[in-house]
Amino acid sequence: MKIAITGSPRSGKTTLVREIVKHIDAVGFYTEEIRRSGRRYGFDIVTTWGERLPLARVGSHSPFKVGKYAVFPENLKPVIEKLISTPEDTTIVIDEIGKMELLNIEFAKVVEKLWQDHKDIIVTIPIKDVHPLVEHIRCSADKLFNLDREVVPYKNILKSKEGQY
Repeated sequence: MKIAITGSPRSGKTTLVREIVKHIDAVGFYTEEIRRSGRRYGFDIVTTWGERLPLARVGSHSPFKVGKYAVFPENLKPVIEKLISTPEDTTIVIDEIGKMELLNIEFAKVVEKLWQDHKDIIVTIPIKDVHPLVEHIRCSADKLFNLDREVVPYKNILKSKEGQY
């Protein structure tokens, strides 16, 4: 089943993904906010196999920028390698397919292929279609969950595939 989760920033998408991966055998990653002195300082890529890589930081240097963040799209390389070698019967989880991640063109191509070919995949996407791939995922998902800050329906998502999740 192809499941897409969307919602405004801070609506609980990553929290939901972290909860889902506690309950299923999955390969993938989520992006974790890094805070300093109560302020958002950046984001890390956290994989289901225990790797943590910087995705973006305030005040760092990179040719890639999204807002105030220097972005390091090359750090998605080990994630891409793992995703493309994931067996067909394993659920893939990708949080998130957003502006920062899509700066890595290879990542976008791999996600598009996985979305097309892989049977079970759970992704988060921004509320706005920031890329044609995001629009395609939104329109072709078997289930699309739009989160708001009050309702985080992880139990519904876990049950959405006839009890398999």
